[in-house]
Amino acid sequence: MLRLCAGLGSAENRAARACQLIESGIDWNLLILIATQTGMMPLLYTFVTAHCGSLVPHPVIEDLRVRYAMNALRNLALARELVRVCALFEENDIGVLALKGPILALHAYGDIAMRQFSDIDLLVRRPDVARAAALLAAENYQPRLDAPQALLSDFFQSSEDIFSGRDGVAYVDLHWRLTPRYFPFAPSLDSVWRRAVSVDLEGHHVRALGAADQLLFICVHASKHAWSSFDSVAEVAHLLKRQETSGEIQWPELLDQARADGSRRMLIVAIALARDILDAAVPPAIAAELAADRTSSALAVRLGNRLLGSAKAQSGGGWMVPLRTIDGRGRRIAYAADRALAPTVDDWEFIRLPRTLFPLYYLIRPLRLAFRCVAAVRPPARAEQG
Repeated sequence: MLRLCAGLGSAENRAARACQLIESGIDWNLLILIATQTGMMPLLYTFVTAHCGSLVPHPVIEDLRVRYAMNALRNLALARELVRVCALFEENDIGVLALKGPILALHAYGDIAMRQFSDIDLLVRRPDVARAAALLAAENYQPRLDAPQALLSDFFQSSEDIFSGRDGVAYVDLHWRLTPRYFPFAPSLDSVWRRAVSVDLEGHHVRALGAADQLLFICVHASKHAWSSFDSVAEVAHLLKRQETSGEIQWPELLDQARADGSRRMLIVAIALARDILDAAVPPAIAAELAADRTSSALAVRLGNRLLGSAKAQSGGGWMVPLRTIDGRGRRIAYAADRALAPTVDDWEFIRLPRTLFPLYYLIRPLRLAFRCVAAVRPPARAEQG
């Protein structure tokens, strides 16, 4: 049902198939739960009300309507806060780009209500992070970490910090890299800033990633997270749909960039997923890559089966899926070594050492990871008898 709601095939055929599924019997509670957990609830609501509303029980329609309205109101509030914070940064000579959130909703679906998101993602240049953090603090945003010298140290693989508003509703995720250092496959920051575009959001202009950078960033981000959520496939599919009419992306140039960044396979696997699951049209340049790279095509099939529930997630998928999408043996080895051995801010939070003792984290990190693995596989304690 979710494939039909997010798909790009014939609307008439999808509607007819959806009506058949509804008439055959659907566990609506389960469907709504899965749709909400996977970020697909707005697509579910808009599709069923447009095509199958008369077949859906009234309480279900009302439940979806309330969920959709609440999500839309939250998105609107976050979009307005994003505009306000971006204006504040610009007034203080801090360049800022909006990532994901309402910007991605506009680019993929043309409506900020059509995605589920819960925070504001902003990218600033590394030298501006301290000033940006101070401005957020002055606006009653509290950072997750209370030691910026550790967070901003090049010693740790940090790329962002999360600031929570005093109301407990608004969160700002402040980035100075698009991805952590162990996963350096997103577009380069210099090119991202150079190709940034202005987007009209709630009557104001906000700077954001250009079309090619946004698509590649979504592909890399989803690969980093092992394609754990269905909404990423939908976003890639609908971004591709937009390109059919806008022609903003020059595909040979994007492929060259992805090759240079080590993310070519991430790009073509993402587009293959969008094709296989949601009937997205594949640009000719990407189709030629897929025809010549059977490994990527097979990987897309396996990931699609896992997303659709017809195959169990393999143990270590959080590591293995990114590993399989990285181009080149050398890059794969570097990824595995950095992710396993290079200290992160989580290690610093585990044991807070002074800067002079930071090298000890190369010993602490493998011990902490080993401890986590043991805890994950340890059987639960048996209840005492009597």
